[in-house]
Amino acid sequence: MSRINHDRLFKELLSTFFVELIELFFPEMIEYLEADSIEFVEKEIFTDITAGARREADLLVKCRFQGREAFFLIHLEHQSKREKDFARRMFFYFARLSEKFALPVYPIALFSYDNTKSAEKSQYLLEFPDRKVVEFNFTVIQLNRLNWRDYLTQDNPIASALMAKMGIQQKDRVTAKKECLRMIARLRLDSARTHLLGGFVDSYIKLLEAERKKFEKQMKNLPSKEKEEVMEIVTSWEEKGKVELLSILLKEKVGRVNKTVLKQINKLSGKQLTEFAKALLNFKNEKDGENWLNKFRQNI
Repeated sequence: MSRINHDRLFKELLSTFFVELIELFFPEMIEYLEADSIEFVEKEIFTDITAGARREADLLVKCRFQGREAFFLIHLEHQSKREKDFARRMFFYFARLSEKFALPVYPIALFSYDNTKSAEKSQYLLEFPDRKVVEFNFTVIQLNRLNWRDYLTQDNPIASALMAKMGIQQKDRVTAKKECLRMIARLRLDSARTHLLGGFVDSYIKLLEAERKKFEKQMKNLPSKEKEEVMEIVTSWEEKGKVELLSILLKEKVGRVNKTVLKQINKLSGKQLTEFAKALLNFKNEKDGENWLNKFRQNI
């Protein structure tokens, strides 16, 4: 998966289920945060004077303290790879945000890489032999150091997705994916949020052929109603993936494709998408695609 897609998936997940993230990892904060007050602040762009680089804060949320007309900021920075001097950058963001908004800032770093499992720093320290000048602390969520099994009973949407990026051993991949999907099904969210969660899990636990067979075998052991709900999630994102792929192939084949055609493709069922894929091989221009879709609609 490309870095861009990785970041996009995480940002969409974290912004959609931000309160649930706080409930899962910061239950103490829920005691004083007014959940209905959260407001996503437009991204802050900073210039790193020493590195000459322009950076932007991932998520910045303004919240109100319960029972008070006082506000604070939550700065959540997502990191998909290890970075030298990351703690210094977190301090730099903290200082700039404090200066601009004149509000207390609660800094959080979420690390999602898979490789090195050594603990990330959660402090930026600037000291001299005779004194400490700065001792800045921030909270770290390092997914690869968490055990996915510890979150099985949470029934929290953010948990159902992030479990897919926790410390999963190779032998547990099939079971972990099944349990993520079971949790998503139990939540009974609307189709858009269900699709987001299911797509996230599928993006990070991609099963090999042998694993897929094991997955199907485990699915057979589920109660019929639960199995139906889980498979509905699987089918939903598989069809979404086909739509995206066919849209790309159609553009490659005939060039520009108007939005009406793309919307019509999006409404096709799995079987219909397969038929469209076969017909696409013979398309010479955009009109051929429109004619196929129009003819198809007339025959149903």
